[in-house]
Amino acid sequence: VREDSPCVAGVITCLSIYCGPDVDFSKDESEGRSCIWVETMDEKVLMEFKEYLEDENISKVWHNYGFDRHVLANHDIHLKGFGGDTLHMARLLDSSKLGSGSGYSLDQLTKDEKIMSFSPTPVRPKTGMKEIFSRPNVLKIGTLGKKMVLPSVEELQLDPRTRLQRIHYSALDAEATWQLRESLHKALELKAVDENVITAHYDIKNLWDLYREVWRPFGEILTDMEKRGIKVNRAYLEEIEEKAAENLKELHEDLKGWIVKNCPGAYYMNSTSDEQLRVLFFGGFPNKHAPGKRVPKSRVIEISNPAVHPDGRCNLSVWDPKKQTFKKKNTKNAKLEIQTITRDVSRLKLDAFTDSGWPAVSESALKHMLGVNAAKIGDGMDSDALAKSMFYQAFNGGDEGIEACKALSDIINIKRVETLCSGFILPLQGVSKGGGNTVDTNDRIHCSLNLNTETGRLSARRPNLQNQPALEKDIYKIRSAFVAEEGNTLVVADYGQLELRLLAHVTSCQSLLAAF
Repeated sequence: VREDSPCVAGVITCLSIYCGPDVDFSKDESEGRSCIWVETMDEKVLMEFKEYLEDENISKVWHNYGFDRHVLANHDIHLKGFGGDTLHMARLLDSSKLGSGSGYSLDQLTKDEKIMSFSPTPVRPKTGMKEIFSRPNVLKIGTLGKKMVLPSVEELQLDPRTRLQRIHYSALDAEATWQLRESLHKALELKAVDENVITAHYDIKNLWDLYREVWRPFGEILTDMEKRGIKVNRAYLEEIEEKAAENLKELHEDLKGWIVKNCPGAYYMNSTSDEQLRVLFFGGFPNKHAPGKRVPKSRVIEISNPAVHPDGRCNLSVWDPKKQTFKKKNTKNAKLEIQTITRDVSRLKLDAFTDSGWPAVSESALKHMLGVNAAKIGDGMDSDALAKSMFYQAFNGGDEGIEACKALSDIINIKRVETLCSGFILPLQGVSKGGGNTVDTNDRIHCSLNLNTETGRLSARRPNLQNQPALEKDIYKIRSAFVAEEGNTLVVADYGQLELRLLAHVTSCQSLLAAF
């Protein structure tokens, strides 16, 4: 479920209910059982609680309500009686926790003494599942390895060695959520709200009123939006994915045709590797923070041993830089050497560096180094325009400089196309890096919408539907993949200068009011 959308996948394995220390679920009210834990791997058991979960007169509080709501919907249980989401309540009380690194997970919040200071009962802080249940992986030879892995929830629940601990862990989830809700309720009530900020539509005196009247219903709307999703044309996405793959193949072939003329050992380099590109173009360039350190002028890379060099000269295994030839050696892997091919690195006046001080090889950094529109290079471009390209000059100009600029343009385009594939074309088909799925059988994609951001803006992830390529960069017209159901129309609307308009209203600044 970490990679899949809960709207598409996920099942309920157990259910915990806690209603406070005064509620005793024991048969004879003498055992002090304040929490119910139910194993629901048999869906018939879960269905016994359907009426309770769908009763809008019984208020229920959750931590990360959207996730639980969507997974329960997979069992045809449609939650009602939404009493609140402690994740959103904590975000409203303290919007800085994400930036401080502490975050809004249940275990992190229950360990925060300030957040939990108003809990009516003694707090038992939560501990993450990884800390409790992780165990060494088992190697093929049967011994334990060093890597720690987390077994599946089903395994933890059924394994006699961990079953009781798993039950206690799940039950504490419900108890901790109740304690967190009670503490946050009190803390939010103590935070007054400026009456001039809130409109007359609401009777709001403190942050609890704001949560109850605005944030809580908005939190349910967000989950409605997640569940609804948006329809995509998967056939169109598959078509542009194929086109992008063809473009990448052509770009790589053109690029490596140029590279092998200057450094034969670099034919099999990874042209998207920052470190390998840095050696290829910036060998000898000083580190910005430590000038005594320089980018190495050569680097040995190891690859799967190819059978034949592309020009058919010999069976390729090892490139010998001293003899400038290939040594035949039948090994599983081949070691090849990449060497710097830039003729005069000193002509590169760079302005983009990594945090560690090395020359950046991002798309924007390479475009700055290119300096001209590569599509026009060699097509009647005058010498004054070419002189603007530091990369052209670094290869001593002329035909060699023109070829180098075209090769750099290939690299820029490779980065651009791969970004469009990995960031947009594949995720919109429901393909995540971890192999999860976010598209349902009706071709509707479901992302996760979040309020817990540092800025207070709404964010989207898995996939990020808010961040689509700008129109001028959308070379595959990815936005055309969003479609409406038959008989409907998509309407695109956007606020103009929303933050500045809000600022004008809140501050009553006359110049801002006049402008907006």
